[in-house]
Amino acid sequence: MEYKFKAWVKPVIENGEVIYTGCMVDVWEIDFKRRKIIYYEPFDLLPMVGKKEELRFDEVELLPYTGVKDKNGNEIYLGDLVMVADYASWEGLYKVIWDEENSMYMIEDAYGDREKLCEFEEYLKKGNIYENPELLEIWLMKKYSIILLTILFVINVERKKQYER
Repeated sequence: MEYKFKAWVKPVIENGEVIYTGCMVDVWEIDFKRRKIIYYEPFDLLPMVGKKEELRFDEVELLPYTGVKDKNGNEIYLGDLVMVADYASWEGLYKVIWDEENSMYMIEDAYGDREKLCEFEEYLKKGNIYENPELLEIWLMKKYSIILLTILFVINVERKKQYER
């Protein structure tokens, strides 16, 4: 497996004002002793030609490459949002997560169901939770609509019990 990382540079907000909106960078080096990542600002899409930059670990979200590529050859990283090909049709939107208990990458749907990332033959990368908040909103709306429906169901059952007494 190839070891690669991307990093989401966290937005900077001072006094309620957005100073920096955040961006995704390719990590060239990780300095664990100084707790920093090193990346190069892109210059005409030529790596290592731009200005060398360093950021502290607390300024970024480090996103490891999972070792899996989608059907178009795009690398899939932690935090990506993907669709899976299941029974010849594209299904759902899944978030790529790290499962601590099982020490493996998994995909999680909006209902909290998880599958091993290697379980399916084909993936289609749609974006990630950092750069595509609109996709994350859709994913979260599905998740919270199930929770809300469950709460409403429980309330309805309780009301029915009270009415029957």
